[in-house]
Amino acid sequence: MRTILWATLLLTASCTTGIRKEIPQAGWEPSCFKKIDSTVAGAGMQKLREKKLARSDLEVRVWAGFGRIGLAGLVVQREAGSWRAYHVQQRGESREVQPSRSWKEVWNDLVALGILSLPDSSALPKGRAIRDGISYVVEYQTKGRYRTYEYGNPGQQPWPEAEAMSRIAMLLVKEFSLPRGLQGPNAFSSSVKQGQVVLVRKGKAYGAYRILDIEGWSPSTARISWVYRTDGGSLLSGDGVVSGESVFDDFPHEFGPFWLLWSRRDFLPGSGRLSVSQACIYYPDPAGKLLGNPQRQFIAISDRTSFADLDGADAKWRYKASFVDPLPAK
Repeated sequence: MRTILWATLLLTASCTTGIRKEIPQAGWEPSCFKKIDSTVAGAGMQKLREKKLARSDLEVRVWAGFGRIGLAGLVVQREAGSWRAYHVQQRGESREVQPSRSWKEVWNDLVALGILSLPDSSALPKGRAIRDGISYVVEYQTKGRYRTYEYGNPGQQPWPEAEAMSRIAMLLVKEFSLPRGLQGPNAFSSSVKQGQVVLVRKGKAYGAYRILDIEGWSPSTARISWVYRTDGGSLLSGDGVVSGESVFDDFPHEFGPFWLLWSRRDFLPGSGRLSVSQACIYYPDPAGKLLGNPQRQFIAISDRTSFADLDGADAKWRYKASFVDPLPAK
């Protein structure tokens, strides 16, 4: 582990709070904690850096997301020797969860991986700039001391500390049954195979697209075939259909009245990569901000590989703008 001169990197709180705060002077901190604080407030929790704990108590919060996929976290508490954990999601939803092994085993493994000792990524040599992926923020308080640190896309970084962060995330995912980082199953995206048709719907307009081939990891580009119609019809082949092919990178792109957001990478700890023949498709409104808006876009992952005789209004397609959406009204 590198020796870090924390005095040049940290803000230390005044003694009036009774908590010694070690907060990196790094660009990630204000932007990430704006989202963390909003999620914490929605869940009816206190900010950890302001919470008063007994010196013998402990609380660790591991947050994952901060990019296109939103935010979720795992809160681990030890109070008077008793352990509890909560899975918290961006909408403020929280539920208690239990590890698959004993708390002693889980905690010993987390400590061995460095959950209380990893430096902030800003204290390490310059890493790889990746514009797509997942960041992890860890914050903890114990014995009158509060610390926080961050790793962006740890599976893609060269440092051993980043590998340790990935292993911490993998351990939490395994112990608390939280696939896709800490997001929960299918929280913000779905994986599709190349050539698999994804349907889109906005009001009475219908469309569909297929990712034909992908090049590169980060950034990535893909050749995408698409169709759509806005004349009130729903059959996506034949008269009235607009069709084309485009080369899109992994940022939001438009075709007709629709947009799509995809990634070569799925958000799993470690390398985070899907197989060569897969891509990750994002729900258009995962946070549910556009409920009731007639311009809200929906997607449906189909089992088709062709647009021929494809009816976007067929009742078998399960359109959703968010993983929690019910089937929208016709």
